[in-house]
Amino acid sequence: DYELFELKNGMKFYLAQDKNLPIFEIRGYIDAGKINENKDNAGITSLMTELMLLASENYSERELSLFKEINALSLNLEAGFDLISISGNSLKTDSSELISLLAETLIRPKFEGDHFTRTVKESQQLYRQRFYNDSALLNMHFFKNLYGEHPYGYNNNYNLILDFLNQVDSEEVLNFYQKTIRPEDIVVAISGDFELNKLKKELSNNFSSWKNIKTEPTKKYVDVNPELHQKIIIVNKPDATQANMRMGYNFYSSKYPKRIPFMMGNRIFGGG
Repeated sequence: DYELFELKNGMKFYLAQDKNLPIFEIRGYIDAGKINENKDNAGITSLMTELMLLASENYSERELSLFKEINALSLNLEAGFDLISISGNSLKTDSSELISLLAETLIRPKFEGDHFTRTVKESQQLYRQRFYNDSALLNMHFFKNLYGEHPYGYNNNYNLILDFLNQVDSEEVLNFYQKTIRPEDIVVAISGDFELNKLKKELSNNFSSWKNIKTEPTKKYVDVNPELHQKIIIVNKPDATQANMRMGYNFYSSKYPKRIPFMMGNRIFGGG
């Protein structure tokens, strides 16, 4: 059994009590992601979510790290093509601290500071190394050809991402955050050992003052190019120890009516 708890700003919480173990778990998603990017800011979603976990307006990077460690809190954000995933957990005795950490991360991230400069440099190094990795190089050429002039293609184009990282500043990341991270686009499921009314009060205290912006971020659908269905791309990498191959084509959107049966059949067929 669960209960849907929705705040006036549109943020939704699915609450499911399970008192078998003294744990408190969070899963959720934000209806935003790499699809909101353009050719000039490819890679900004991944950079933004990484920075959101490092520091906030109320906690420096060191203080936030210490807060997580003292209370044994785990919280992660993962940037996907169409959504940003949220996951976290704690013991039930530290559930209030985890809710507080979630609010700091989502509502009050701080992008300006030493952690920004360091994270950008680490990201630059990561993407430079991908040109020397067989699988990463394969994915770059495959996806940028498959998706063409679309954010899905931009986000696998390491040259575009490095161009962005070479000029990005904290203000640009802040502006992107303000346009894409909005309470009405967030759904969170909470399960574990908690008192329902107490948890509702904590969620209201932490998130109800967060105002929605009432703007709609740009989203662009993939245009299927039939000419690509006969295209073969060969990447010569003389130092590769073996050949890597990837094949596929644009088949269905997320609104494909038989998506679930197809995924089940594909999993069975492709499982060996």
